[in-house]
Amino acid sequence: MGILLLASCQDRDLPGSGKMQLTQPDVAGITGALSGENNYDYTLTWAPSTQGAVMQVAVYKNGTQQQALTPCTGNSFTLKNLETNQLYEFLFKFANDEALSNGVMTSFTRPGAASASELKFEQIDINDDQHDLQVTWKASENATSYILKLVNGDGSRTINETVNGTSYLLKNVSMKERWEATLIAQNDEGKALPITGSTKIGGKIPAFLSEYATPEELVANGDDDEASAWLWFQENYPKGEYVYFGNISTVQDIEDYRMLFYMRDIETGNVDDIWNFSDVARNAAPCIEQYVKNGGNLLLWSHAVPYIGTINRLPTSLLRGVSNAFGCGTGGWNPDTWKMGVCLNTGAFSKDFSSHPIYAGIPTEKLNDNCFAAIAFKGPGWTEDHNCLFFDIPVKLTDMNNTSEECYNAVTEEYGIYPLGTWDSQVSWVSQLNVWEAKGAPLAPEGFQKGCGTVLCIGNGGCEFSMKNEDGTPDKSANPKNNSCQGNVLKLAKNSVEYLMSI
Repeated sequence: MGILLLASCQDRDLPGSGKMQLTQPDVAGITGALSGENNYDYTLTWAPSTQGAVMQVAVYKNGTQQQALTPCTGNSFTLKNLETNQLYEFLFKFANDEALSNGVMTSFTRPGAASASELKFEQIDINDDQHDLQVTWKASENATSYILKLVNGDGSRTINETVNGTSYLLKNVSMKERWEATLIAQNDEGKALPITGSTKIGGKIPAFLSEYATPEELVANGDDDEASAWLWFQENYPKGEYVYFGNISTVQDIEDYRMLFYMRDIETGNVDDIWNFSDVARNAAPCIEQYVKNGGNLLLWSHAVPYIGTINRLPTSLLRGVSNAFGCGTGGWNPDTWKMGVCLNTGAFSKDFSSHPIYAGIPTEKLNDNCFAAIAFKGPGWTEDHNCLFFDIPVKLTDMNNTSEECYNAVTEEYGIYPLGTWDSQVSWVSQLNVWEAKGAPLAPEGFQKGCGTVLCIGNGGCEFSMKNEDGTPDKSANPKNNSCQGNVLKLAKNSVEYLMSI
């Protein structure tokens, strides 16, 4: 059942808030109840102030602030989409133009099943004309059943099932048909928040893009990170294909690939070279742009990230006009372990990205109270320090404060830009894009709205595909040996390919 605790509280009063003159709220008069669809929300109500003051409410989840003190309209406050079995605390203060009262606090834990995770799709080809879709998920720790809803792209077919296991077989799906899935874990005490996913029925072969005409030429003459990425791709996806940019002249040349992987690494020391793509890569860009608009998915790694501008998903002028961090030298010895934050914690709100499919199975750690989820990607060794990062894209797009939840919501929901990783010291800023993805969205450029593919960008310098040997010579290998955290890099690569293969 839910727990409602009532207590007077001073320890979270904000400093510099002014002289305490108003009477504090009556904690006994603050009542709470579940509300909204499926009782996902929680509404608190109180009697009107007799002092002509406005109630302000701050929200904490498991001790971390989710919302700073915010004035409420009327005599109620609703927090939407509470996770089950998590402690939410609410700090109340009366305020007017001249004074702020002492605070009182209530708390609540929403009962119910824990959420399921790792929603995945596997296309099963019975023959050329018959295809099924297997939907699987990782079990909730305390669910007794799951509510599964599947809807195809045009809404002509909807499946609603209560499932006791962790899989469901959907028969007779059509090629090029997109399916949206919503899964809710439940038990006798309540329902978890839904998890969602989507997939498109079609070609299942991934492709590796290269500016070298043949794999042999890439391995012999190419950069060590590019060569190692290809060797790893070939080992893990033996049915995957090597695609030379120069062989792409129409979108039909690539339309049957489920996803395209483009790894690029520059060591010239000239930052302009990061923006100067080869003729074959630029000539193929219109075809790859149309491929993404048609629903194809693209993985851009390291110095391939700016190619998102070459295909017009974001203007290159925007990318070049914002603050950034680029590195493209030959590198040197690094004695430290580099970690990437996979969360946001701005003080006004927080987001945990560690549950995203690209991080599945990769251990995270808490570095400090601010960075509560981080992944180690690079250990001591010879590093090239090749960051390819952008800092101000969300702010430029939304014109909002880059510590606000409003900025995060606008840049994700309206522009389709989703932050997924940041420097571990920079988790306070929405606009710090180390790892991020671009999805279809209403305010995206023409053709990149609903139904288009996803572009996933891995620009963090810690995600180096192959660290050099101690003397600076290259290690071209499917499983490079010089990084103590190499397993996390390769798991990120595997997860990223599988994620883009499944959506």
